[in-house]
Amino acid sequence: MLRIRLGYMEDQRLLASVALFRRLYDNQKDSYDVLADFIRAAININSLWKFTVDECSRSLKKNFGFKIPTAVLKSCLKRRLKEEVELSHGTYGITRKFEKSEIIQSQIRQAQSEQELIIIELIAFVTNGQGKPLSVHEEQRLRDDFHQFFLGGLKPGPNHIAIGKFILSKSKDTQFTGKLNNLEEGVILYQGIEYSPDNGAVNSWRSNYTIYLDTEILFWANGYDGVLFESLFKDFIELIREVNLKASNESKIHLKYFPETKQEVDAIFTAAEHIFMERRFTDPSRTAMQHLLSGCKSRSDIIAKRGIFYSLLDRYKISEEADRDYYNPPNYNCESGDIFAVLTKDFPEIPPDKIANALKFFTKINYIRQGISHKGLEQSKAILVSGKNLSRNLAWHAQVINGEGNIPFSTDLDFLTERLWFKLGKGFGGNTKTLVAFDVVSRAQIILSTQISSKISGEFKELVKRVDSGQMLTNDANYIIAELKSKSIKPEELNADSIESLSDFLDVDSIEAGVRAKRLLEEEVAKIPEHIEKHAETRKELEDLKRLIYQTNLENWQSGKHPLRKGARKLYFGFALLAAFLPVAALIFLALFLSTNDTLLSQVGFVITAAAFLWPFVSLRFAHRLIMRPVNTWFKKQLRSYTPRPKLENL
Repeated sequence: MLRIRLGYMEDQRLLASVALFRRLYDNQKDSYDVLADFIRAAININSLWKFTVDECSRSLKKNFGFKIPTAVLKSCLKRRLKEEVELSHGTYGITRKFEKSEIIQSQIRQAQSEQELIIIELIAFVTNGQGKPLSVHEEQRLRDDFHQFFLGGLKPGPNHIAIGKFILSKSKDTQFTGKLNNLEEGVILYQGIEYSPDNGAVNSWRSNYTIYLDTEILFWANGYDGVLFESLFKDFIELIREVNLKASNESKIHLKYFPETKQEVDAIFTAAEHIFMERRFTDPSRTAMQHLLSGCKSRSDIIAKRGIFYSLLDRYKISEEADRDYYNPPNYNCESGDIFAVLTKDFPEIPPDKIANALKFFTKINYIRQGISHKGLEQSKAILVSGKNLSRNLAWHAQVINGEGNIPFSTDLDFLTERLWFKLGKGFGGNTKTLVAFDVVSRAQIILSTQISSKISGEFKELVKRVDSGQMLTNDANYIIAELKSKSIKPEELNADSIESLSDFLDVDSIEAGVRAKRLLEEEVAKIPEHIEKHAETRKELEDLKRLIYQTNLENWQSGKHPLRKGARKLYFGFALLAAFLPVAALIFLALFLSTNDTLLSQVGFVITAAAFLWPFVSLRFAHRLIMRPVNTWFKKQLRSYTPRPKLENL
């Protein structure tokens, strides 16, 4: 929720105070016990031994930055400090039981020191990111914007993104994120008291109230923008149910949407049908449209999704508001020419037709309220909850809100979640479930995801404009759109590891970078035939070289086998001689054994005659095969231990 910026020192003091408020809350029963501690400290610091409610209020604001409603202060003094102060003729005085202590002052200084360390880390992170030191003015602005990030006054800008990146970079450091979440929770506890219209007691909802949801919130309810946004809505709807269960006098909070919102939703589904039928590119930043088209195989799938969309709204008891004449009487019209002129001047970046459309919704809310916006949230009767920064920023403009302390016509889901959380007296710590809306890392993810979507959307529109004007070819645009589509990311997908790629995308002109990348790609493609020709020549040369090496190796291998063949021949001849000698030796032995008295000539004749008789029965082929068997065995054995035959490998 946006708020009016205070001075740097005041914001620093307030942020340290809410951090301490959250820390003290863990040891107290509720927020008003903690407030009582700060009242004691304010009395001590300024020696308010006698004081009025207004003096106590000024002391709280001066020392801690707290702006507490008078009714809440009176109630707290009466209920939580009844034995320590006494009221007499409109003036309070302390009693003997009043505790004089400087513990709170010491703890505030400690909280400020812790925040200073965080800010120093932030400055170092930003300095490192931009590659040069910050100027004195830039550093002071960054410090101020860090305070506003938590106190609700920070608008989109360079520091808005830098702080989001810094928090995301620390998302794995649970101790660090715990300190930041304590700051956030402290602000919620304080604002719960600041915006309390009554005496500060936690009680039931006491009036009928209507919350009007815009298009983005309805898509969040259906999960079209990712898990994180869906979780934010589910937490919100659960609080609505709990408030309605505890509401008094049959008072209820109702959830509705205007007919114009339904028309916008229907237009999105109709556009999805046309995109599907015509196979056109969609704006890559439109996560809901990407989700809607995902998985659709026919036009009927889109029609079915529309039915499921409204069916879920019915289950959440979200209904369409009946149309009526919001300009009769004209007292509540917010669309005067003067207001429109001021807003178009102060928000030149917003198209005038969108400003006019937002003012129409403000007129509707103001009509339902009957002009009552100054009596607190419950008494304001109605409010518009928007997912658009545009509506929230316009609603907080001085010309629109028309008075400090008034409830704006439009706010965000976080603000109402915080108010309902406080109304139910839930608090923090212990076993209490902390909502996604209160998680600082989740907020940083949403900020950065929104920034990415905004950049993608802007560049998509610029591409369409260039194509329509003939400044860019359709093929170039399609290439860049595909690149932009790959950059679209849901909040829950961002983490500490995303910082570098995130910075690369946000810090460059994606259109120009895309054009350069496509040109480089085309140049590389143009070189492909030349590369192929050169590659073919190189391949042929390599094949010739391999064949030459193969022939050389084969010749060396063949020549290396000659000694083996020579050895085989020697072995063969040795076996042949042995085969020839053994039969002759046998005949000679037989001649000598059988005829011992014969002459030598007779014996020689016997041997020759026996050999001549046996020769016809000798088979030289059989003898050859018989000798070759052991020779071949020996040769193969030698080959196995020899170098393997060379091979010609394929390229």
